[in-house]
Amino acid sequence: MIVTHKDEAGPWKRAALLFALGCLAAVWWGHSQWRRSEALERDVAAAKAEVAEAREATKQAEKRELPVTLSYSMASPEVGRVAVLKSDFPRSLELVAMCSTPRTGQRKRYNLVIPARGEVEIGREDGWSVVAGSRIVLYNAAFRPAEYVVPDS
Repeated sequence: MIVTHKDEAGPWKRAALLFALGCLAAVWWGHSQWRRSEALERDVAAAKAEVAEAREATKQAEKRELPVTLSYSMASPEVGRVAVLKSDFPRSLELVAMCSTPRTGQRKRYNLVIPARGEVEIGREDGWSVVAGSRIVLYNAAFRPAEYVVPDS
């Protein structure tokens, strides 16, 4: 007859239990490190976006002011008011003009070329009504954008 003692299996059970607990702790630690690395990656991406925005803002601030003045005149009672863009630049100047009227939701984009020290007009004949409160934003890659709001009169 073989006699076994209860205590012979005890050390192996304890070792297996300790091993299982160690594995659970390692899995928990690995998961927490993975979540931490994901959070760090999000922080790095956000920081990169902020740096890119700051670089773009600095780049825009370093650009010169757009050498264009904007005035308004009454072309005729039928046509209404027009926006007159006058350039002080010694060469022709290519612009993108983004015009919008928040009250009506009307939007219009113009690709313009103003001759050297010349002027161009935009208005109803070009498909956009110049009315009080309308916004005109002028863009040229070499200069800072210029934004105007059409006054009441």
